[in-house]
Amino acid sequence: RWRTVAKDVQQASNRDALLGGISSADDPYGTLDHGSPSDRARLLAGTQSLADSTKRLQDSQRIAMETEELGGDILRSLRVQREQIEHSRDMLGGAENNVDRADKTLKGMVQTMYKQRFVTTAIVIVLVLLVIFIIWRKLS
Repeated sequence: RWRTVAKDVQQASNRDALLGGISSADDPYGTLDHGSPSDRARLLAGTQSLADSTKRLQDSQRIAMETEELGGDILRSLRVQREQIEHSRDMLGGAENNVDRADKTLKGMVQTMYKQRFVTTAIVIVLVLLVIFIIWRKLS
């Protein structure tokens, strides 16, 4: 305990020696007559610098908040666009299935058309041969 008290006394005497016998705790605003005008000017300049830094920090915080808000808006917009793309992909998959079914149906119709054309041609040929046979029988 005596060590801490001795340490505090030593620090207080060092502070007094550094500040010329006046501690900042005794005169926090520099109102005693011992301070020079340059000390006051330095204190005012330091206060102004602190105020400027505070303003810049507040501006930086405001810009950071605006940027965060803008980022949130962008993320929401991207989420909506992703949902639209997924919906479009699902719709395209359904359309592709319908096109595949239509393609199969058309191929079946084309095959049926060729079969019917073959049958019709065969019937016409049989009828022509039958007519030729009947005419040949009549003439002979």
